[in-house]
Amino acid sequence: MSKKNTRYNSILNQYYIRLIHFFIIFILLTGSNIAQSTYLHLQNPIESACGSASTTLFSKLQNPAQLNNTIRKSFTGGISPSKFDLPELNQALIYFETPIDTTISMSAAVSSFGWQLFNIISASTGVSYSFNEMLSAGASIEYNRISITRFGSDDYWAISVGALLHLTDKVKFGFALQNINRASFAGSQSAIPQKGLFGAGLAISKDFSLDIDCIVAMNQSSGIALAGKYSYGDLLEFRLAALTNPAIIEASSVIHVNSWLAVNLTAQYYSLLGFSKQPAVTLYF
Repeated sequence: MSKKNTRYNSILNQYYIRLIHFFIIFILLTGSNIAQSTYLHLQNPIESACGSASTTLFSKLQNPAQLNNTIRKSFTGGISPSKFDLPELNQALIYFETPIDTTISMSAAVSSFGWQLFNIISASTGVSYSFNEMLSAGASIEYNRISITRFGSDDYWAISVGALLHLTDKVKFGFALQNINRASFAGSQSAIPQKGLFGAGLAISKDFSLDIDCIVAMNQSSGIALAGKYSYGDLLEFRLAALTNPAIIEASSVIHVNSWLAVNLTAQYYSLLGFSKQPAVTLYF
């Protein structure tokens, strides 16, 4: 065998080892279920019940009550190519939100996560209702379909609810309960793990906001998330966040190019999986 072929086979073997390594860790993290709780960590930024320190509209997928601050229509598209430096592991997310009237707002999202051997397709829609200036509530329904080559496919529906309480202009509390219907795959007797988000959002100053959350995956794990956002006028926003379990560090920034265009870049480090990056573009109209 030539040296060229030997080198090629060595590189190919290293690639498949990394691919298998990712898949094994993914299964361990989800407790032998391809669970919504861990999937959301891989798909979205570190979760927050209030979203005070969020730089992307994707956070509203985590608590539908956050839709209460929707004041105009927007369309966001994000993509993360070669996630964790695996060329065939890609993710993409399209998100749309719109106010219906002064009290009701709605959203819709479609996403894909995976590659040829393994893929999750998701679609969701959410709605929020503002009872008054202090209290709002929301609900969402999500469809997930997982396909694994040579093993077939399976799907499930999950329902989530949430609420936000604005105590003052600077302090708010929120919670979200995900998968309240205890959905499960058809071929499994175990329900997809439920998750609870309980947090507070603080406006420390005009330019600095803080989110503190407790994230509980029922019967699995719990962690504390801390996120801070600094805004430089109406032009730039910077966010730094961390989650204790699973251990994740996240940094993101957004540039408001003009009144109808914003560009966001998010980078995350997972203690078990490595680095991930996700650019996104938002159009307002």
